[in-house]
Amino acid sequence: MKWRFVQVQEGSIVLILERFIICAHKRMIILILLMLISVTKPILADEDTGNKVINILVLHTYHQGMSSNDTLNRQIEEAMDGYMTDHVQLHVEYLDDIRFDIKNYNEAYLAYLKAKYNHKSIDGVLSINQGAGSFIESNYEVFFDNIPIVYIGLGAEAYAAIPSNEITGIQLEIPLASLMLSAKKLNPNLKKINIFTKPDMISDDKLMELKTFGESHNLLYQVFSKRHGRQYANQLVNMKQDEAAILLSGLDDISGEVYGLDELFESIHLSGNGSVYTIYDMYVGKGATGAITIEQNQYILRSVEMLMEQINGGDADLSTNQKLKSIEIYDYHKIKALNLAHANLSENARFINRPTVLEMIQSHPLEFIILALVIMMVILIYALTNLLLRLKAEKDRKLARKDLQASYMELEATHQQLLASESEVTRKYMELQEKEEELRKSRERYRLAAKGSEFGIWDYDFETRKMYFSNQAKDIFGLSADQNSFISSEIFNCLPDDEAIKLYEKIKKHLSVEDNNVIEYETVIELQKGKMEWISVRGKAQYDAEGNPVRLAGSLTNITKEKEAEIKIKKLAFTDELTNLPNKTYYNQVIGEKSLRDDNKLAIYFIDIDNFKTINDYHGHKMGDQVLKKVASMIRKEVDERYEVVRYGGDEFIVLLERFVDVEEVERQAQKLLKIFQNKFVIDDSVFSVTLSLGIAITLSNHVDFDMLLKQADLALHEAKSKGKNQYHLYTSSLMNKMEQQLWFEQELEIATLNHQFKLYYQPKYDLKEETIVGYEALIRWMHPEKGIIPPNDFIPLSEENGLIIVIGKWVINEAITQLNQWHLMGHTRLTVSINLSAKQFVDVKLIETIQEAMIGKIIRPEHVELEITETTALQDLGYATNILKDLRNQGYKISLDDFGTGYSSLNYLSVLPIDILKIDKAFVSDSTNSKSKQQVIKTIIQLAHVNAMEVVAEGVETYEEMELLRNERCDMIQGYFISRPLPPIEAIELMHKSFEIIQW
Repeated sequence: MKWRFVQVQEGSIVLILERFIICAHKRMIILILLMLISVTKPILADEDTGNKVINILVLHTYHQGMSSNDTLNRQIEEAMDGYMTDHVQLHVEYLDDIRFDIKNYNEAYLAYLKAKYNHKSIDGVLSINQGAGSFIESNYEVFFDNIPIVYIGLGAEAYAAIPSNEITGIQLEIPLASLMLSAKKLNPNLKKINIFTKPDMISDDKLMELKTFGESHNLLYQVFSKRHGRQYANQLVNMKQDEAAILLSGLDDISGEVYGLDELFESIHLSGNGSVYTIYDMYVGKGATGAITIEQNQYILRSVEMLMEQINGGDADLSTNQKLKSIEIYDYHKIKALNLAHANLSENARFINRPTVLEMIQSHPLEFIILALVIMMVILIYALTNLLLRLKAEKDRKLARKDLQASYMELEATHQQLLASESEVTRKYMELQEKEEELRKSRERYRLAAKGSEFGIWDYDFETRKMYFSNQAKDIFGLSADQNSFISSEIFNCLPDDEAIKLYEKIKKHLSVEDNNVIEYETVIELQKGKMEWISVRGKAQYDAEGNPVRLAGSLTNITKEKEAEIKIKKLAFTDELTNLPNKTYYNQVIGEKSLRDDNKLAIYFIDIDNFKTINDYHGHKMGDQVLKKVASMIRKEVDERYEVVRYGGDEFIVLLERFVDVEEVERQAQKLLKIFQNKFVIDDSVFSVTLSLGIAITLSNHVDFDMLLKQADLALHEAKSKGKNQYHLYTSSLMNKMEQQLWFEQELEIATLNHQFKLYYQPKYDLKEETIVGYEALIRWMHPEKGIIPPNDFIPLSEENGLIIVIGKWVINEAITQLNQWHLMGHTRLTVSINLSAKQFVDVKLIETIQEAMIGKIIRPEHVELEITETTALQDLGYATNILKDLRNQGYKISLDDFGTGYSSLNYLSVLPIDILKIDKAFVSDSTNSKSKQQVIKTIIQLAHVNAMEVVAEGVETYEEMELLRNERCDMIQGYFISRPLPPIEAIELMHKSFEIIQW
């Protein structure tokens, strides 16, 4: 089957149309020019005029490059493969109805079609979506009369307006009620659905159906169809939890800005926080939560069948449109991320991104093994605990019986001692009367000393159980000056309950061990309502000859001023002056000494503001401080009193959480912290968009190593940063393993650099015209003494990070040039060598000096050395790259652009950068014999290169057929395993000495 797919560049059409609209008085000139073009260079010229060519026009409503249009083109092409037609040409045109209103340039576009297809009749038309249908309807008699037309993507209302019996199609119903019902099933708490569409996509009947459905399901809805694209795009990304959206079409803005479905769903996929539904299944998994639609492959296949039936004169029913059964498809990953109830959906619902049990086990084998081990350990611990408890109970019972017998014997001995002591008590009573007089005199002296002292004096008599307070002590305690003695309960009642218990326990301990030290205790008392005073209590006990306490006396001091000064000093030491949060000193000295209760768990959030340096650089440090204060305030307000928030330093914060329920609670709080920064905020007329990255570490142990926990959270934060920022990551042991592996690589890489463990392999470049090897590409290998050969992809990125790439790259340049020089001395004077330059090596100020030093004393010339860079490297700083490459090229070195087509390929860059050789990436070469699209890409790249006087090298050639395809397209050279794998220097040059004959395997 022979047929061609012809596409017209969108830019040329848009230019003509824009000028036609802006300069209406020049319309006649443009029409004449179009007619001249059609006469002198017919686009539809047949390649074989001897056969009948069937020309099919595919007319798209939207612009070229839109992914849905590309998908439709591919499906139409596949559908055409089912017909045994000798010559079919597909001609694809794009109205671009989103950016240009078709009503305003209908006449210009019609003139364009007439001029372009003047020499060929159109045998059939596939009309895509409503804009194309409206254009055909407006110009039917002028251009489309008697041409079979099949409409794709129209609803019943659009078909009703089409009068011709030459027009048919498959009716595309917009199942708004079904979409709303699915959204309600997935989110039973759903209260409102927002519908975003172009103004003419929803009829009055549909609106009435929406109203009925909303009332019956207690569901609000709102249709957004005005030209407020920017506002609507923001609404789609930022939705409330009880809202959902239905997106039916691209959106435009009164400013002229256009938001296509691709762009909208990409934004939703990257940043959206709600569920969005559509009628296009290709966006499910790319931002859309679900879709209800006709299965597009069947839709397109049936549409092509209908058109070919009409073209071939079949009896297709042209008076009516047909309907196909719709399907429901949902993104399982999106549903789980939004915590939606997918179990409520119908049995016929399809899911993508749904992991199987085997996949879950394969993706988390370590977690499953750990779970099994934990269960076994719990069972074992439970059994051992029961055994130990039984043994302990038996031992306690025996000890209790032994203690009881000993107590009986001790009681009997005590009774005998009491009888013997009765006479001794009588004697001592007389002695006490004598000492009582002495005590009275001592108290008088004590009273006189206390009256002249600035401290309060207190004295407790164990015999009378009364407490004496000096006047100063009464003032300090706020007691009545008229009362001379007090009972202990009156004094303890002046203290807070917990402070009274602590003081009592301290006195009790002092008396029980006959402590010679002085009692020292600081406490607070409330003298007036709301006014607390700090009191220092000192005291010491006096014992009789038998060791029994008879008195307990000491002093009282009001230390409120000293305490307030101490608290102020601590606050200054432990508080961040900018945010008024606890600081790093507080974390290290206070939190690090905390001990958790037995039932406690602890989670630590390590938070960093993304790209804060950019804020400081652009707005200044003063404004940066204001942003830090705002962020600190928002974090503190978001969390409850269980959380402790610390500014750890710079733009880093720590949040600690105790007594949480489970890990899910910890993650929910992390999600909330990220969510509060989704909206921008304003400080002094400056708008800021701030995002956070969070690392989370959790411990369930009572003994917390805060340094290790913070290190784990820091590793998790680094992982969140490396995965794109604006997210959180939970610490796992794999992060520690990853860090240890990276440290090992860094250490080993430094050793390899010092011990010359690197070696260059050489892959030949084969000239397709001369059929001989004309050069080699130098490829580095790490010959590790234990790991063996390590490929460059495993160590080059790391060497870029730690700066060793400069040293390694310099060695590669010297080694490759030296090896090439040896080959030239052997007589292979035509050979060249290609050397890859990394991104960091390319911006090294000593790069040119390094190359020049390597060439000293060599017989080879600069044109024998090719320097390869990638598109990404060149475009990091296009101006700098252009200057460096021009300098190298002026010295005679050849410049090669590697991996062309995988990055930012553009004619602009090819015209600016001084390139000699263009290398086609192996992604386009692989399996190219079975892919027409890849063949077209290869053909285009080769033509572009040759037009710009560049040679072309194709990488990754692995089959004879691929080589012949490239030869037929006039590719200059090839590389790949079909010619040879990379070889050591000796084997590489031996390949030159062998008879090198290409055969078809």
